[in-house]
Amino acid sequence: MDESAERFWDPAESTVFQECPPAVAAARESLASTGVHLMPAATVKAHFATGQEEWTRFAKHWEHLSHDRYASERGTCRLRRYGKFSLTPSTGGLTQLPDTPFVQPDRSNPLYVDVDRHFDPLTDAFAADPLLSSVVTLLGHVACVLDSAACWDREGASVPGRRQGRR
Repeated sequence: MDESAERFWDPAESTVFQECPPAVAAARESLASTGVHLMPAATVKAHFATGQEEWTRFAKHWEHLSHDRYASERGTCRLRRYGKFSLTPSTGGLTQLPDTPFVQPDRSNPLYVDVDRHFDPLTDAFAADPLLSSVVTLLGHVACVLDSAACWDREGASVPGRRQGRR
């Protein structure tokens, strides 16, 4: 393998392959040209070669979210958990990092800027779910079109729940 070529990790196959998978190539092109990309569910399922059973298991993690007390203070009932990971896209190395508070970046939502928000951590079962590893790895491969970091160490692995309406 040419060491200068970009390498992709396929967690489902536990192998490294050099060619950019079609789902990743399409997402990168869209993200680079328009700044957004919505990957259809059928494309994600085909990319991971997973069946409905794996997705049903994965979806059950959303049944274990906790109430977001910060949103409740503003009259909104929202469910979530929070976690942070480090990803090395070239090897697929994914490491869950210690729990830390979430601090809203000042360029996004001004409601919580400079507020250390403490959310319940991801459940052990969710953090260890192989589908989560696959999804985070896919996001790392796509996001590198914006910033080709050798290692992603970012907040953003939060699992926001659906809003349940205003009180």
